[in-house]
Amino acid sequence: FEQMFAESVGSQYAMAVNSATASLEVIIRALGIEGSSVIVPTNTFLATALAAMHAGNRVIFADSDPQTLCLDVDDVERRIAKDTRAVVLVHIGGIISPEMPQIAAWCKEKGFWLVEDAAHAHGSETEGMRAGKFGTAAAYSFFATKVMTGGEGGMVVTDDDRLAERIRILRVRRWSRGR
Repeated sequence: FEQMFAESVGSQYAMAVNSATASLEVIIRALGIEGSSVIVPTNTFLATALAAMHAGNRVIFADSDPQTLCLDVDDVERRIAKDTRAVVLVHIGGIISPEMPQIAAWCKEKGFWLVEDAAHAHGSETEGMRAGKFGTAAAYSFFATKVMTGGEGGMVVTDDDRLAERIRILRVRRWSRGR
């Protein structure tokens, strides 16, 4: 299933976990940014922020653009703190913002990890790129209300060898603060 999912997204790696919340948390933990701030959109499910918090980070909420329902880059820029290390972008309702390529380029330029919350975005694409291919890693959901259901479960996709290995270790050995 992991291999088939990776191929469908066009990613090198896919790692299954027990929920989409866990997929977000394991990504943020694997980035090794504990104690930093993570920018999260206000227009999302609570799990997006909780994943960053459970990974030992402070959440900074940024507004969403009313036209795209996606993060407003200008507001993100206003909310950057000295300790900001990552931005989580949510593909609300599976819609990839037309601003996504610019947001990804902006994060890269600023040196922020970009994590995609693609819980609703199975198969979504823009400009020939699938959701999950814009950031460092993406989290998908298989909850009963999602596009692809399994009752529960989540998936992480990434092309980063080191990050994939860390995620595999974290998902099997669990995690706790200080490890």
